[in-house]
Amino acid sequence: MKNLFGYCGAVALALSSVVTAAYPDPIAMSGAYTGVHDPSALCQRADGLWFLFSTAVGIAIRTSPDRVTWTYAGVVWPNGASWTSPYTGGNNENLWAPDCTFKNGQFYLYYSASTFGSRNSAIFFARSTTGAQGTWTNDGLVYSTTTSSSYNAIDPNLYIEGSNWYLVFGSWSAGIGMCVQSLKISLLKSLF
Repeated sequence: MKNLFGYCGAVALALSSVVTAAYPDPIAMSGAYTGVHDPSALCQRADGLWFLFSTAVGIAIRTSPDRVTWTYAGVVWPNGASWTSPYTGGNNENLWAPDCTFKNGQFYLYYSASTFGSRNSAIFFARSTTGAQGTWTNDGLVYSTTTSSSYNAIDPNLYIEGSNWYLVFGSWSAGIGMCVQSLKISLLKSLF
C-alpha cells in the first residue's frame, strides 16, 4: 500500500511538471488593462487590431496591436442603451459580460442587462463592421428571464458545434443554462 501511494505521488508530480511546463510565464501588460470586469474572448479584426469588451456603463472597448499594450477606446453605446432599461432600471447602466465573435468582417456581440442579484435579466445582440465606439447596431433582445424564473439570463457565450448554434448563459441562481438559438442566431448564421 505504501508503494502504491509513493507511485501515485510520483506520477502526480511528473504530470504536474508537464502541465506547468506547458504554460509560459504571464506577460507583463501595459496601458489601459486594469478595471476590466467580465471580459469577453479577444476578437481580432482583419487588420490585426485586437479588441476586448467588458462590463461597464455602455460596454467598455479596449484595443491592442499586440495583446500587450492596451488603449481604452470608448464604449459600444455612448448614448446609452434605452432598450435595456426594463432590466437595468435606467438608460445608461452597466451592461454585463459581453461575448464577442469576429467573422467575415463583422463583430457580433452578445451582452447582458440586469441588476445585481436580480433574475429580471436579458441578453441582447449587436453588430458592427469596425468595433469602434458608436458604430454598433442594436439587433435586439435574444432571451430574457423574470424574477419568477429559476435561472438567470446573464453572462452569454455563443457556442457553435458543427451546424448547431447554442447560447450558454446564466449564473447566480440555478447554474448554467443552454438553449438552441433560432431567432437571433438565425440572423447571425445568415451573416456568416
